Amino acid sequence: MEIYSNNRYTIETEENDRGSIDVFITDKESGECGSLAMLDTARRAETEGADYLLCANVLNVLSEAERHLEYGYLANLPIDYMYFSVYEGDRSGIRKETKIGTRQNNLKAAAYETELSKYFNTVERSGSIIYASN
Repeated sequence: MEIYSNNRYTIETEENDRGSIDVFITDKESGECGSLAMLDTARRAETEGADYLLCANVLNVLSEAERHLEYGYLANLPIDYMYFSVYEGDRSGIRKETKIGTRQNNLKAAAYETELSKYFNTVERSGSIIYASN
């Protein structure tokens, strides 16, 4: 099932024979397809053998110091292409506690794009999705 597409890539999911979901990304220009690792706030991504990494709604709950530690970690992974989806909250830029006890930065995606550009050679943004590579 297609879950995201832009003018360069399509991200799709497929149920595997183990009953879990595999995620694949396809380059629209070359037609090449690769596996995608998912990263959560505990860095539980199985990155070995992954061609791409998706960091989904992680940056928006980390403090600025935690984000910069995470960027350093991610920039050193042996993965060339990374995608970051960001929940912008109310876009006020004021870090607040949510109803479920987590924190939400409420930053616009452009703020994370600027931060990521300090760690990655290429950073591009489309809405709340940011692409980064070295």
